[in-house]
Amino acid sequence: MEEMLKLAQRENLITESTHRQMKGYIIADKVNRANAKKKYELAESLAREHIDSGYYGLYMELANAYSYQKKYQECYDVVKQFSDNYQYYYDYQKRMGWCSLRLEKWDEAKHAFTRYIQMTGGNAWSFFNLGKAYGYLDNYPAAYTLLIHSAKIDPSYSDSIKGYIDHILDEKPNTRELELSKLGL
Repeated sequence: MEEMLKLAQRENLITESTHRQMKGYIIADKVNRANAKKKYELAESLAREHIDSGYYGLYMELANAYSYQKKYQECYDVVKQFSDNYQYYYDYQKRMGWCSLRLEKWDEAKHAFTRYIQMTGGNAWSFFNLGKAYGYLDNYPAAYTLLIHSAKIDPSYSDSIKGYIDHILDEKPNTRELELSKLGL
C-alpha cells in the first residue's frame, strides 16, 4: 500500500494533501494494530510521529493509546483539541465521555455520552456510564433510570449497578424511573 502511495505521488496522480491524508490512514491502521496487540507505547510513538498528516483516525488512535495506558489527561487533551472538527463522530464522543469520566469531569462526560447514545442508539456500556455521570452530578432520577436501562439491555450489568442503585435509594428513597425521552434519548 505504501509503495502504491509513493508511486501515485511520484506520477502526480494525487495532491500533497491527499498523500498526507492517505499516509495518515496507513499509519492509523498500524497504530490500531499496535493498540490491539497491547503495544500501547509503540502505538503512541507512531501516532505522535505522524500526527501532522491531519488524518482524523490518527488522532483517535492516539487518544485510544493514551486511554489504554490510563493517561486520561493526555487522552482528553487530544480529543478536546479536535472537538470542533470531529464532534459529530460517535467514536469521538465515546472517547471524550470515557476520558472525562475518568478525570471526574462529570458534565462533559454527561454531554459526550448523551451525544454518543443519540448517534448510535447506545449500548449497555454507554447507558451505564451516562448513568454514573448523572449520579455524580446528583441527578439521581436520571442516574437511576439509565443504570436500570443498562441492565435491561444487558443483564450482566445487574451486579455492576447494584452499589449505585443502593446509594441512590439511600439518598432519595422514592426515586423512580423516568422516560428516556425526558433525558433527550
